[in-house]
Amino acid sequence: MPDIDDISKAIEELLEWLKKQRGVVLLPAQKADLELALADLVVAVGETKDFISKGRVSGAVSPEDNLYVASLWGKAARSVQMVDFELSNRLLLKQDAWRNANQWPGERVNASRIAIEDVDLELRRMLRSLHGG
Repeated sequence: MPDIDDISKAIEELLEWLKKQRGVVLLPAQKADLELALADLVVAVGETKDFISKGRVSGAVSPEDNLYVASLWGKAARSVQMVDFELSNRLLLKQDAWRNANQWPGERVNASRIAIEDVDLELRRMLRSLHGG
């Protein structure tokens, strides 16, 4: 999982690339929004993957654990909203899926593009764009 220094460096590189390619300049507040969005998304993805792995090993999942993971997705959704509104909406669906797991069969999760693999791909896409790739 990248640390905040890697994310900050990547954001600086993205800003330079945007200036050269598109003439886009992020204001300091927009840069801060992007940093926060990436940091919260990194935490949500990482914690969820850990939770899923532990659940597979132990077979036990408590409602409190689901609520904790749901809260991470809610926080990530709020942070991402200023950067990527469509992704933010999907993350809110992911939060609901963790709160109400019995209402979210795998087919619905996949159709909504909120499986951990889908969200992890979005995170990697955002990080690659910061690194100019």
